Amino acid sequence: MLAQVALISRGVWVTCHAALVFLFGSLHFAALGSAGHRLGDTNSISDGSYVRRHTMLGEVIGFIHHGQQASAECYLGIPFSKPPVNERRFKYPEPPEKWANVYNATYFRPWCIQFWYFDIHLEERMQSEDCLYLNVIVPHSTVHSKPYPVIVWIHGGSYQVGGARLFPIESTVRNLVSQGVIFVSINYRLGPIGFLSSIRSGLPGNYGLEDQIVALKWVKDNIIYFDGDPLKVTVCGESSGAASVGILATSPKTKNLFRYAVMRSGSVLSPWAIQSTNTDLNSGRLLEATNCNYNSDAKTLACLQHVSVDQMKNVWKTLADDDLKLIYSKLSHKPMNYNHPFLAHTYFTPVVDRYRESESIIPMQPEKMVAENARLPLMIGTTSGECIAYVSWLAFLAQNDRLDMKNIEYVAPSFRFKNAEQVKQAIYHYYFSQDAPISEANYSQTLIQIVTDQNIYVPAIKEMTLYRKKHLPIYAYQFDYVDENLQLKHLNFAIKNQGAAHGFDLVYLFQSMSVLDPRTIELRWNPMDQNITTYLAVTLTNFVKTGNPNGPVKSFERRISPYWSSFDVGWGKQMTIGRKNTLERVPLGLLYFWTKTIDIIQMLTMHHDYVFKTPPESLRCGGFADPFDVLNYRVAFFTLCSSMFLELEFQGVKAYITEELNNPSGSLKRVIKDEVCRALPVAAGQTIVLNRKEMLPLLFHLLTLSVTTNAQPSRLNGDSSPKLWALLVAGSNEWWNYRHQADICHAYQILHKHGVPDERIVVMMYDDIAYNKENIWKGKIINHPKGKDVYKGVPKDYTGKHVTPENFRNILLGLKEEVRGIGSEKVIDSGPNDHIFVNFVDHGAHGFVSFPTTEMTAGELNETLWLMHQRKRYGKMLIYVEACESGSMFHSTLPRDIEIYATTAANGQESSYACFYDETLKTYLGDCYSVNWMEDSDRANLDEETIEQQFKLVKKETNTSHVKQYGDLTVAALPLSEFFGNELLLGAAPKYSMGKFWRQDAVSSWDVPLEILKRRMASNSPHGRMVAFQYRHLLQKREYFHNFFKKLVLTMVDGSDVDPVLLFERRDVNITQLDCHTKMVHSFSELCFNFGKRKWNVVNCVNMMMYRSAHRSCIPKILNAKHQLHQQRTPLIEYVEQKWYTEQRICHCKQLSQSS
Repeated sequence: MLAQVALISRGVWVTCHAALVFLFGSLHFAALGSAGHRLGDTNSISDGSYVRRHTMLGEVIGFIHHGQQASAECYLGIPFSKPPVNERRFKYPEPPEKWANVYNATYFRPWCIQFWYFDIHLEERMQSEDCLYLNVIVPHSTVHSKPYPVIVWIHGGSYQVGGARLFPIESTVRNLVSQGVIFVSINYRLGPIGFLSSIRSGLPGNYGLEDQIVALKWVKDNIIYFDGDPLKVTVCGESSGAASVGILATSPKTKNLFRYAVMRSGSVLSPWAIQSTNTDLNSGRLLEATNCNYNSDAKTLACLQHVSVDQMKNVWKTLADDDLKLIYSKLSHKPMNYNHPFLAHTYFTPVVDRYRESESIIPMQPEKMVAENARLPLMIGTTSGECIAYVSWLAFLAQNDRLDMKNIEYVAPSFRFKNAEQVKQAIYHYYFSQDAPISEANYSQTLIQIVTDQNIYVPAIKEMTLYRKKHLPIYAYQFDYVDENLQLKHLNFAIKNQGAAHGFDLVYLFQSMSVLDPRTIELRWNPMDQNITTYLAVTLTNFVKTGNPNGPVKSFERRISPYWSSFDVGWGKQMTIGRKNTLERVPLGLLYFWTKTIDIIQMLTMHHDYVFKTPPESLRCGGFADPFDVLNYRVAFFTLCSSMFLELEFQGVKAYITEELNNPSGSLKRVIKDEVCRALPVAAGQTIVLNRKEMLPLLFHLLTLSVTTNAQPSRLNGDSSPKLWALLVAGSNEWWNYRHQADICHAYQILHKHGVPDERIVVMMYDDIAYNKENIWKGKIINHPKGKDVYKGVPKDYTGKHVTPENFRNILLGLKEEVRGIGSEKVIDSGPNDHIFVNFVDHGAHGFVSFPTTEMTAGELNETLWLMHQRKRYGKMLIYVEACESGSMFHSTLPRDIEIYATTAANGQESSYACFYDETLKTYLGDCYSVNWMEDSDRANLDEETIEQQFKLVKKETNTSHVKQYGDLTVAALPLSEFFGNELLLGAAPKYSMGKFWRQDAVSSWDVPLEILKRRMASNSPHGRMVAFQYRHLLQKREYFHNFFKKLVLTMVDGSDVDPVLLFERRDVNITQLDCHTKMVHSFSELCFNFGKRKWNVVNCVNMMMYRSAHRSCIPKILNAKHQLHQQRTPLIEYVEQKWYTEQRICHCKQLSQSS
């Protein structure tokens, strides 16, 4: 953000570019670009440049932008709220009314009222309170395979300036929209109009945030009409826009509005992001200045609704002028409230809403809100010299003898801290070395680092660590590409070569200075500049599409280099983007200094005249490489009462601790975190006044750090055994599926008796068998005709409607927040060395397995496993799957190098088999594959028998289907005890002999319902006639579905050159289009009925037709129909039409299904 700030220096106006708001404002001054088109432009009309779209509010007309490299449809100035004027000023936005005529969306609407210093470029902006409009830029293409992902951009500007029209259309289309995404930019109310808060419930504030939410709701409801996918919305923001994104991504009020979040150069935890107290105080100043400070909320609101915009701007400028006097007076003038140029004029910001707890956007302190509600994958980054403009301004004033740069108050203002003098001394000693003289350049660079760390970098790291605790993917970066010509000639910085300034990444992303500078500046892009632009655009659009900047994982090939590791995996790394992109560790030591050391100093009662002293050389602290090798935590020794030093040796690491001698026998003999005090002072004698209550929590905190830090390396080095975890799933329900829950219960008993604790076993099953009305042995389940009860003691963690693919994935990924309030809330909370066993038992077909109400596809399962690998959620994993055609879940999709080994009951084209029909219970008790591996585990010495040996045995014994193995075969060399445990708790298990049962009653799972009915008819049941009717009805139903799918497949290939006969072959083929297959499975199941066994027909269609026409051949043909639905259109119908891009109806498949 660049501002021309007029600074008065000895009566002379001095222009200092980028002076104050360059920190966070992103005060972008955008060129109009191609957006000047309006209806009536005859040149545009003649070449057919206008386009129309339907929305839920009415029809809109936009224009086609024909760019140098790509074209796009532009719809500008679409209203997403009623105008917030007159009686709606200082009220939350309301959705707009529908319009009858075609809405003209061919030109930008006004900026929201801008609150800033006088600037001719600002004054030229057409400003209005009627400003709640958004812009939509859509790829102009007649052929596209699926809905476009959506970027919603929230502009920066210190919450005081900026707007939706900041970004040039040409570069937006060239760099982003051409990559297959939709770009949406929005306005929201600014300054006091958007964020005034009266410390009363009548004016709670956050109006600008509410505008953002209403805009997101508009996108969710309407983006399908622009070929967008409402389920793939990413919200991006820079500077204060990034802080807004951080709020929206964690607010309880915004769930399900978007999928991913991108935060550039800003954090919700930044000191300027949410200033509740200061906003309230500044609002009070405005109420007083406008004579609206009534005791009644209603009167106050009525008064404010009649205050002119100029009056509010004058109050804002009064605050700003008073703010600057602090600097010009060499700190002798105390500013009003807590204002400071350090905070970039963020006088009116979001606030913690204490008055509307149930509806509040920010119902709690921001750190708590992030810790409790972080739920989305995140891309977050900063620039290497975020605050260079602020320090450059200070340097400019210092050159003119207006201030002393050596006074650290300018970069660490006292109002921010308790015990401010001690905090500032700690900061000084932390950042400035005592060993060598400091050059002017290095001093300025250090000041930039101090301001940047406080305001942007450390808050971003802290936010990342909170997301990390939720096991969410986090992709961190630091932009460090510096073009000296750009900095010196265009921004007039007084400090050279000190990193990439705030907003520079946007300059390259949008290839325009208009996002920073109000002047018209042409940039000449060299090949290196273009490479940077391409990298920024590709990684952003990759993340928008997949949640991963590396791009889609296809055969596990990576699209960018070097590979961008997630911050939540391994050692906490960030991508440094510059002339050479490198993956580097995040300096977590900064976080510890600013959030631990500084906090400790602030909690103490300091002696009023205490002054730091330089310690002797012998007391300098040594270095220590901790598990992350980046912790640079300095414990402030000067915060402890000290009268002597004690040097201790601990695991080869030297450290120094102070010892309080008030109690001579209570010597402190533990080592606190090392590299504690790079030249931090420690004075002998009592220099700080602490009582016992203050001392104890401080020492406890330091000692805790010592213990946990020194214990960490041994665990990471593999000295401790891995923890064993298990997820056991029976995805079916109803009595005829008795065997599935019996299998899972038996698996639990094996793990339990071999010492795997219940808190690390998660069981998902419908749990409708043990107490089923057909179960004559209430509360019991057996897995063998001679078997014992296997149901007793089984934890029912997730039952009934909670047995879903979503919960399965959330449990496996350890996403505790996603299962809060569901079942037992247990998850697989595993670490990078732990072993996980997954046992899934249910029905399946080619490329998916079933749950009670829906399916999980091979693509979804393998995506989950890949995420587990990326996030270091396991050391080794073993998967056993009992389902028909279960081999298709892993065939050619499970890689061999991520330490996951899987075996399946069948290959990709055959059924699995049930066994052990019980005449008393009148159902099958087990499945061949499952009973084989479990009874072997009951008999075997798990420390001696390997997984491979069990696989060979089960493969031999399961002669009804082809047992298969996939993935990393090296895992199979491990003993079974590495997953099942080895501590036998309950004694020897019974040894069952299976031979006499095997060939007699094993039956295909597909035929189990028929076989059960046949056996019941043969048993002379008194309900014989009813059973016979059920048998005939089931046969008729199967015949109907066979014919239906035949018609369906023929409809899908109608008009193509694919031989329909090939589509009916049942073959063990690869699913080459996992994404397409997943969408087809879920969409068809949702809109028609479950495919059941015949879904491999569609798999064939996908594989045989997709390679010629991307994803477009099959899906529209499934939904294509000659019969039009003349009933009233519902949102679901409209959603389906837009999602699959067809004006035809889904009723064809519905009518076919109803015609039997």
